[in-house]
Amino acid sequence: MRLLVACPKEMKLQLILFLISTPGLLSQEISQNGTVSVRKGDTLSFNCTSEGSTLEDIVFQLDGQSVQRMEGQNIVDAIPIENGAAYTFGPVTEKDNGVRLNCHFLLQEKDSPEILLNVIFPPSITPPTTNKSVIEGTSF
Repeated sequence: MRLLVACPKEMKLQLILFLISTPGLLSQEISQNGTVSVRKGDTLSFNCTSEGSTLEDIVFQLDGQSVQRMEGQNIVDAIPIENGAAYTFGPVTEKDNGVRLNCHFLLQEKDSPEILLNVIFPPSITPPTTNKSVIEGTSF
């Protein structure tokens, strides 16, 4: 599945989202407010392109902060492609719910439109851990 976030023509910037490893894909397209729904465990691949750009000219951002490939982060890979970079983000976890993703183009000093992740995951049910004392012959 390929999803395209539109940019004004004068910017010539693109953020293309590919959903991979999505056994239960929820969203066929990015909503008008830039939200995409994915399931916990999905992996997302982003192509960020702008005419004349290279991998070194583009910064992948999570919630407005630059992300470098580091152990413990969800950026699995960053590879050069024609006029840009391809990033892999995943597997998506509950912590990624509400995260904003975008690319910053250094040459143009502009950001691509943001994509907001809506991560669907099963509820976590935790039984109460409170202990109650009951005196014989009374109710609680």
